[in-house]
Amino acid sequence: PHGQVRILAEIRRRAKTRRVPSSVIVRRFSPTNALTRQVPRTASAPARQPLLCYTSRMATRRSKVRTIEEAIDLVPDGAVVGVGGFITTNKPSALIRRMVKLHRKDLTIVAGPSSIEVDTVIGRGMVKRLITPYMGAEALAPITPFFSKLAGRTFQVDEVDNGTLIAMLRAQIQRVPFLPVNVVGTSICDLNSRVKVMDNPFGGPPVAVVRPIELDVALIHASRSDEFGNVQHFGPVFLDHLLAQAAKKVIVQVERLVSNVTIRGNALLTTLPSEF
Repeated sequence: PHGQVRILAEIRRRAKTRRVPSSVIVRRFSPTNALTRQVPRTASAPARQPLLCYTSRMATRRSKVRTIEEAIDLVPDGAVVGVGGFITTNKPSALIRRMVKLHRKDLTIVAGPSSIEVDTVIGRGMVKRLITPYMGAEALAPITPFFSKLAGRTFQVDEVDNGTLIAMLRAQIQRVPFLPVNVVGTSICDLNSRVKVMDNPFGGPPVAVVRPIELDVALIHASRSDEFGNVQHFGPVFLDHLLAQAAKKVIVQVERLVSNVTIRGNALLTTLPSEF
């Protein structure tokens, strides 16, 4: 027993005086980031484990919450505006009403299948160009201004189908000059100046290509978000994620504003990260 005690005492003595690396990585909290600095240690200093304090960049984030009035001030006359949702679902109606009240002019509206919200903007004479594959509210309501012979007279209509609209947005997101679309043999090639037919560089029949469209602002409706702009849809996203990525600015109206802890607790539901 006495021999074991002497051995343990010798182990402790050597552990206190053993050589350590000349420096260790120490991560300490900073208001702006988790910074790394080298802290020199002498050979006789007690050996310690590196202090690792991993911190997020949350301290540098700023709240992106704005009032509807402040948000729509970001939409100037002549803007190219993307409108999210699908027909009568997930439409940013509150933002649209505010934009109508301010009577923005000469807008280019880019939207998926649309209904009353775009028709309201048309009826107020705010649209210069419309790019959408569908206008209607099915059996819910009439779409009067669009079908009152205003289309093609007071504003221009660029005919697209869903695939062509998606290709336009993806071309902008990918920063490529065009993407191919399967519309050869349809009237879209004649009715949309953004679509061109070219020879297939790999041989075979001609192909149609469409050039990208850049949005000045995207208006989107979602279920909830935190104050930093991490957005979650409870249901289909439709084209909202493409509109957001193709736009210079993104305005999202949400039904609930929740904490970042709630968002991170259900991270897989996040459809539009704050980077958008």
